[in-house]
Amino acid sequence: MVGEIQKRIWIKRLVGWSVALVAFYLLVNSFLWGVWQALDQGSANIHLDAMSRGAAQTVARLYHAIHIAPFLDVLVYPVNPKAWISLQNVGALVMYLVMLGSAMLIGSANRDARALRKAKARDRQRQYDIAVSGEAPRNVQRRSSPVLEEDDRGSIFSIPVVATVLAPLFVAVAGTVVTHFMGIG
Repeated sequence: MVGEIQKRIWIKRLVGWSVALVAFYLLVNSFLWGVWQALDQGSANIHLDAMSRGAAQTVARLYHAIHIAPFLDVLVYPVNPKAWISLQNVGALVMYLVMLGSAMLIGSANRDARALRKAKARDRQRQYDIAVSGEAPRNVQRRSSPVLEEDDRGSIFSIPVVATVLAPLFVAVAGTVVTHFMGIG
């Protein structure tokens, strides 16, 4: 029973982290590609145009520096930083939702691991009580093996979920400020 639970925990963690890393990679590439295109189009202000070209070159270098998986290029859609709510940004929204789902999967694995540790500690304490007193406590008959209890699952608001929820808000505010400052918004 415990071996199956541990296996399930490790599978959840492996799948969650793998999917989260791929989705994060695709989201960053989409964001950099979109910012690169927006900056490369220039601005209405001639003084900011030179600055935006330099920023576009910097973003392009960064995009090419982290571009390590060309087989995932079919899943990269450029984000439109000029219109955050647009049909062009649906791909990035889907990647974000996939990241949120994988963060919830990782949080679920962490809650299961914590509940398993608590169950093992309770079982060790029961065994110690039996060894010391020579008789079984009253609640040993109720539970004889370490299994997960529903009340040990914790809250859905784990750190990965909260960070994944707050990240797009930060990106949207930062993108709006940058595009407004650069004169391209």
